[in-house]
Amino acid sequence: MTMISMEMAAGLMSEQGKVWRIGDIVEPARAGRAGAESRRPGREGWYIVYVAGGDGRAVHALERRGWSVYRPMMTRYVAVKKRGGLRADRTQSRKKRREQPAQQRITVPLYPRYLFVAADSRLGAWWMLLDIPGVAAVIRHGSSEVVRLSDTVVDGIRGEEASGEHDEREPSNILKPLPNVAVRIVKGPFQGFPGMVVEGGDPDTVKCEVGVFGGTVPVSMPLDHVEIIG
Repeated sequence: MTMISMEMAAGLMSEQGKVWRIGDIVEPARAGRAGAESRRPGREGWYIVYVAGGDGRAVHALERRGWSVYRPMMTRYVAVKKRGGLRADRTQSRKKRREQPAQQRITVPLYPRYLFVAADSRLGAWWMLLDIPGVAAVIRHGSSEVVRLSDTVVDGIRGEEASGEHDEREPSNILKPLPNVAVRIVKGPFQGFPGMVVEGGDPDTVKCEVGVFGGTVPVSMPLDHVEIIG
């Protein structure tokens, strides 16, 4: 056994004059680390909580009471409508007013009105969540069994969020295609289908005749859901 110096031994003396074994110092620290690991959010699983009203209210209320909350987010683009200002602006042609619709990038919940809350036996059973402002329900199987996701499942959602898998891409075409222009659908349930622009739709949507199953279907969709062919 390696001998420790007198100075080190003196530093380890207790008030009773005992020299503590190195293990007496190391083991409590190790146990403390193990305890911290066992309390890591998600080790006991994750509840799925449905909230009433804004998600943010429930998130703040849950966190104030010690619960760990995960709210996955995504980014999307929305058209910013310009308000009329000077009389000269209001008398511009309709075509000119919609010529360059501004697009704003915003962050929104991936699952609106749903939160993942880490189960924590120290904070009580799942039904304690129902007393927290903003929490409307805890999702269950049938009428009794509460859904509890594993940490692995939630980690997978975190990975998708970090990679931007669910983020909308920036619109590649801002101007509305003219009638009789061939387009390809790049988003939504008709993704991959060809279409032909027809008259109609408001400034923020395009109306197309989409070829499906040997016929055509009239569909209106956002401008960023189509791209011009050629």
